[in-house]
Amino acid sequence: MDQIDLNDTEEAILIALSKNINGRRISEILEETKLSKATFMRHVKRLIDLGLVTKEIRANEGYPPPVYYKLTDKSREIALKLASKYAIEKLSFVSKLPTLTDEDRKKIEELIKKLESL
Repeated sequence: MDQIDLNDTEEAILIALSKNINGRRISEILEETKLSKATFMRHVKRLIDLGLVTKEIRANEGYPPPVYYKLTDKSREIALKLASKYAIEKLSFVSKLPTLTDEDRKKIEELIKKLESL
């Protein structure tokens, strides 16, 4: 797969979208990511242009019809890797806390290894 350079905002959008395979409405994404609507729209347009996100208007779900954004097949693997990367960073930080037991530290290190293998 070709390398695609994404910024932090685009990565956050992909991770948010990865939480529902059927797509998410803009309000859900904005609430989770804390982005402004203008910022979201600017970045999601680029993600759509890159073929990483699709926009779906569901006319049969009311008026005005709701708009859903979804990952494409191309971006599902990217989103999984991004989510794993961020989880590994957080777990690495937690594993250094002095209050952890050796057993807990070992469990965290095992989990990090599993995530790295994805």
